[in-house]
Amino acid sequence: TRGGNVLARLTQTIDDDTSWSLQSYYDHTYRSFESIGLAEDRDTVDVDFQHRSSPWLDHSLIWGVGYRYNQDELDNVPLFVSFTPAERDYDLISGFIQDEITLIDDTLTFTAGSKFEHNDFTGFEFQPSVRVLWTPSETRSIWGAVSRAVRTPSRTEDDGRVTVPAVVPPGFFPVFSGTRNSQSEDLVAYELGYREQFTEEFSLDTTVFFHDYNDVVGSTIGAPTFQLPEGPVLPLVANNENSAQTYGFEVASSWQIAPYWRTFGSYSFLRVVGVESHDPHNRFYLQSSWDITETVEFDAVLRYVDSVPNSAVNNYTAMDLRLSWEPADGMEVFVVGRNLLDRGHPEFFTSTDLPTAVTDVRREVFAGINLRF
Repeated sequence: TRGGNVLARLTQTIDDDTSWSLQSYYDHTYRSFESIGLAEDRDTVDVDFQHRSSPWLDHSLIWGVGYRYNQDELDNVPLFVSFTPAERDYDLISGFIQDEITLIDDTLTFTAGSKFEHNDFTGFEFQPSVRVLWTPSETRSIWGAVSRAVRTPSRTEDDGRVTVPAVVPPGFFPVFSGTRNSQSEDLVAYELGYREQFTEEFSLDTTVFFHDYNDVVGSTIGAPTFQLPEGPVLPLVANNENSAQTYGFEVASSWQIAPYWRTFGSYSFLRVVGVESHDPHNRFYLQSSWDITETVEFDAVLRYVDSVPNSAVNNYTAMDLRLSWEPADGMEVFVVGRNLLDRGHPEFFTSTDLPTAVTDVRREVFAGINLRF
């Protein structure tokens, strides 16, 4: 993997309620998967403008527009994956607007907005959301939200062809083919949250959610046929005929045990209904930050992740440690250790379409210096 990028941002604050920003970047990335001969050469240009103001009493309005241009070149591997065309240009034009309205000072706020975009895969998309925040006291708040989001098709789902490295009896190779008729996956999310600041040092956040997915990408099995270069194949054509639901909750807490010692912990539970799930049901996270002296800080993170259903990824526990020292203003020396409890473990399951679907995340230790000017 190699590449480079450059980013420029210009911001202007006019007054306490009005500001704007203009950002642009260019990115070039080259990735080569030598084990299968696949390579990707990609250039991305992005321009984004945002404006914040308070045009009316009790209103906080923010809006923006953006443009992104992508150009890719993909090396085809006939016996594994190919793209037609192998080179493609596509762009994304987007805009958004959001208004935060104070209905009752320091007590009740209503926020509504939407994102709009046009892309070369599915055309026009819109993603509205509404949110209500109720703060009955200085230490307690309750919020609820309903949002719509979409996931546009990937390059593979649109015009890729993937040969699954397995043989289906009586001797057919499954071959997945994308289609230009693919639609965006659609999500409507319902969320409800509660926050309590019990003391200045201790707070608790809880969130419950239900997500309803439609037009989920799947595949239609066609009649067995003979195609080159594989020979006998079982066609699998992309479609949007699936639906699914996810539900669960998350509990998070922060605790300032002492002026020099801060902790944060969370637990999340997730269930998937309607499609084959590759998401762990339970996750636990604990972080401790200890200021040993004014210039020396020690951080520790402990993570537990449940086994991933329908895959070879078992549950695991991982620990990360970081020790940093600031010998002078603007200078930091640090040493970091990640995944220290074992030599390596798999964390994520991608797809049975890939020959290396499960990859170990290895133990690593590194040091560095940060300089700030």
